[in-house]
Amino acid sequence: MSLYTILGISPTRDIESIKKAYKIMAKKYHPDLNGNTQENNKKFHEISEAYNKLKNQRDCDYYYEQLNKPTKPTYYSNRTESYNSYQYQEPEKTNPKKDIIGTTRLYISLTEAYHGGHFSTSASVSYMEKTMRRCHHCYGTGVISRYGLDVSRCPYCKGTGHIINHVKTKNKVNFKVNIPPFIQNKTEYHVRYKGSFIKVIVIIREKDGLFLDNNNIVMHKRLSLKKMNAGSTITFKNIDNKKIKLKIPAGTQVGQIFKLKNKGYVDANGMRGDLFIKIEES
Repeated sequence: MSLYTILGISPTRDIESIKKAYKIMAKKYHPDLNGNTQENNKKFHEISEAYNKLKNQRDCDYYYEQLNKPTKPTYYSNRTESYNSYQYQEPEKTNPKKDIIGTTRLYISLTEAYHGGHFSTSASVSYMEKTMRRCHHCYGTGVISRYGLDVSRCPYCKGTGHIINHVKTKNKVNFKVNIPPFIQNKTEYHVRYKGSFIKVIVIIREKDGLFLDNNNIVMHKRLSLKKMNAGSTITFKNIDNKKIKLKIPAGTQVGQIFKLKNKGYVDANGMRGDLFIKIEES
């Protein structure tokens, strides 16, 4: 199934048409609007991932061209480019049989993991590189003559005129990786580089008072003792950028936890967890 089929449109390069289709499909299957079922969560995840792969004009153009080739399209799987500058790479799920020449950890926040996107990272790689030099026995001619009479093929370069050596090369590589929404902590990917692969391990950091516990989110909120005793209402943005108003009853204690159902993270099965608000003294 193509990315366009998931979004319910015909293949196109028009970003606005893709964006419009995404909004329609997202509204149709959003768990908060149409019920937090496993089917809706899975469908919404597929729609979000498809849109993230097509919303950039360059990535959209490339996918469109691959899709319209006479042969079966391979989305970025065989793409090779110069690594002299930052660029986009589509990761592949880890396969232990692949040739790994470097490993790096990509640290992202919980909010970034929820929404996904393109992230810059780097890795130190070590690989064998082929080098070529002129054969100093035949001086690059491929033949050896003795006293200008006996001409024969050079046994050192086999008549090619050059010698091939394999040298171990170490290098630092900068690249960008596309991470889909709802990535799970410690997920491993492979990114192609010079015919081999760089392993990328995604680590979700605990940052800005947000902590991940399976698919539940723990958020710390600070209140004065006066507001805890008298009661209050706090307003904040959740991980999905939606505003939440939470009423804090009078007599709330330090360390008290409030549970908001279906406001947490999305796990690998498409099920959304809960949001726990822990009250601390400011």
